[in-house]
Amino acid sequence: MQIAKASLPPHIRAIIAFDMLACGLFALPQLSALVIAVLNDVNGALGFAGQPVILAPAAFFFVNFAGLLGVALNAMLLKTSDAALHRVNVAARAGVVILLGYYILAHDLPAIFAAFILSEIVGGALTWRWLASRSGDAS
Repeated sequence: MQIAKASLPPHIRAIIAFDMLACGLFALPQLSALVIAVLNDVNGALGFAGQPVILAPAAFFFVNFAGLLGVALNAMLLKTSDAALHRVNVAARAGVVILLGYYILAHDLPAIFAAFILSEIVGGALTWRWLASRSGDAS
């Protein structure tokens, strides 16, 4: 498979870089624990709904693994304008929205995590719009 050379608009590069940073925060063991603790504290300080996230040490493996996968996907996206890969990214963003919504509603995940839902929706919508502007690449 030959990958199309990256010719990404600046706003798409920025979205990918932001997502890579967010994923990176969850990719490293100690950093992910700190980020989750801060999110718990901010959620409580703002009086938002939801129970603090408390994970067993072994559960952080999955947090870190998902973070690493996100960093890897975003690294690939920065190097290509291939529509198929960017559509995979939009689909992955939709999956994250669904998962976060489920855990917020069904398992009392702190409401502060809805900020990630907003980030995923905005990033996915802007990416989809960019793909559509490229002569039907979004379909």
